[in-house]
Order: sequence, then structure tokens, then C-alpha cells
Amino acid sequence: MVPWGFVGSTRLQNARQLLPEAWLSWCKEWCFNAVNHTQDKIHVSEAGAEQITHAEWVCAELSDGKIWVGYDSNLDWHGQVFAGIKELPNDAVAVALIEQAKLALVNSVLAAIGMEKVTAVVQAAPSQSLYTSPRVVMQIAESAITLVIDASLLNQFLPVPPPQKALNRRDDVIGSTRVSLRVFLPLERVSVAALDQLQPGDVLPTAAPLSQRFQLVLPDGPQASGYLVRHNSQRVLQLADH
Repeated sequence: MVPWGFVGSTRLQNARQLLPEAWLSWCKEWCFNAVNHTQDKIHVSEAGAEQITHAEWVCAELSDGKIWVGYDSNLDWHGQVFAGIKELPNDAVAVALIEQAKLALVNSVLAAIGMEKVTAVVQAAPSQSLYTSPRVVMQIAESAITLVIDASLLNQFLPVPPPQKALNRRDDVIGSTRVSLRVFLPLERVSVAALDQLQPGDVLPTAAPLSQRFQLVLPDGPQASGYLVRHNSQRVLQLADH
């Protein structure tokens, strides 16, 4: 089933690069025999419900998401940390070391993805709601330890969209638009025959006195009216209403 939320190629690609590095770095520091731990034995993919089946989980909660480490018992950690030792220690020192190793693995992952370390982890299993909370899972061949991470912790690797140009206010855009203005002058009625015979220089008479108001017309209709007056050497329209 495809989740409603999804990890996406960018976050998954970065997880496949960074999570194995975090695991191998942790192995070098905490495992007595880290020779056999190689990157080709590590599988990172988008998490499915069938991968969240461990009996025990520790969790670190951050502001952007959570990290879980799953296992079936502390024997899994003993086998991982003390690999190569004939008799696995199980005293108080070994138990305390295992608890620190759990925290160290979580912090190794956090360091790999560029986040601050945590000081503690708690016992908590991941929920099964993968449909709205996409996650990445890391599984290691020959190891019973599984790591699950909220994809939201990888958001910093998403490409940053270019800044959007600020939109102009509607009033500013409309206000800067240039329109054609016309003044309506009523002329005398003429016959169609006389209209067809008009020549440049012909005078069309009008009965409208210059003292009357003339309409200022926009493409969508009359806008105002005013009087024809002279300004310097030009005939202009002096608005009387708007």
C-alpha cells in the first residue's frame, strides 16, 4: 500500500548515504569486532509496517521527528557489541555499556544528518501510522537491530525553491495601466451620401455650444464630463465632474 505521505527520492537518497555511514562509525567505536561490518550489508528503504515488528524499541524524540532503534532482546546488543568474544559478559558493567551503546547509535545518526545530540532515549515503539508519517528504515544483514527514522528529520536535504518574486498589489497594477481617453462631441446629422463624399479639410458642423459639458469616454463607457478650454496653445478638457 502506498502511504499518503511519502519519503521521496531526495530524502531517501541522502538517507542511503548518511545512515550506513552513521552505523559503520558507531560500529568502529562500540563494537569489539567491527571488521565484518561493511556498507554492502546495509539496506535503507522506505519503511513498511512489516518492518516494525521488534519486541523492544528505544526512541529519541526531537522537535522535527523521532528516531527508533528496534531489537528483540538485549542479547541482540550483546551479540553486536561483544561480537567475537567467546563468553558474552552479562554483568552490571556490560548492561550499562549496552545502554550507552543504544544512545550512542542514536547520536551517531543525529550527527550524520547534522542535528544536535540527545542525552537520553526512552522505551517507546513506533506507531503503525505510516500513511501520514513516512519513515525510513535501515536494516543490517546478520544483525537483529533495526533503525527507523521519521522522514521529516531529513527535510533539510530537500532542495530549496528559488525565492518567489513579490506580487504587486492589484491597485498598483491597475493604477499604472494606461488607457485611451476620448471626448465625445455631438455633430449634426448628415446623409449617408454626404458621409461618403467627405474629404480631408471638410468641416462637420455641430450645434453644441462650447459652453456645454462634453463627455470624457473610456473604452468601457463615459467616465466624466467637462468643458473645452484653452491652455496655452492647446484645447483641453477641464473636468466638471467625475
